[in-house]
Amino acid sequence: MKHLLFHTTRSAARIVSTLLLGLSALVGGNAIAIDEYFNKPGPGGMGGFLVPTDPTYIKECKGCHFLYSPGMLPGASWTRMMVRPDKHFGEDLRLAAGTRDAVTRYLVDNAADKSPYLGSEIFMDRVNPNNPPWRIQNVPRIRTSHRVMDEMIAINTRVRVRNFVNCDACHQAAAKGDYSLEELNVPLIGIGNYKLKGSSGKSIAD
Repeated sequence: MKHLLFHTTRSAARIVSTLLLGLSALVGGNAIAIDEYFNKPGPGGMGGFLVPTDPTYIKECKGCHFLYSPGMLPGASWTRMMVRPDKHFGEDLRLAAGTRDAVTRYLVDNAADKSPYLGSEIFMDRVNPNNPPWRIQNVPRIRTSHRVMDEMIAINTRVRVRNFVNCDACHQAAAKGDYSLEELNVPLIGIGNYKLKGSSGKSIAD
């Protein structure tokens, strides 16, 4: 048990270190200051990402997966994704033409390359406009900041989070558009979570 706890603590430390380094690399500054780009202090704050409000998008998408903000991908990516709704990552969306057009229009109009939110601004950095990411998990900034977690998933079947599809599995305020470190709570290997700040002093195996 001591060995498992040590391994888990060390893995958690690697995750946090990678997140901080990744944040620092985003705009070449202090990681804690850069974290404010992803923090949404209130309804009027421009940190983080737009919270989806379109009723058609919510109705058609929320029942199957986490409701991603349109500001997590550029418009070209959303357009590409919605052109073939019958091949939606192994699923057939079976959307009526009018519904598909309405959802596509909402996503494109609020995409990362148009969004005023700071999280979208960061996500657009390093995106090749001639080769936009096919999915959110392929956004360069996500790949960088989740690198260690990706390694853990690949080598350890006991890690609770098995993919990056449902953001709120770790980002506790993702539904509010807040992806700050303060709201990060990473489920690890079955003996507790690793929470950064605001955790009442608890961390591993709490």
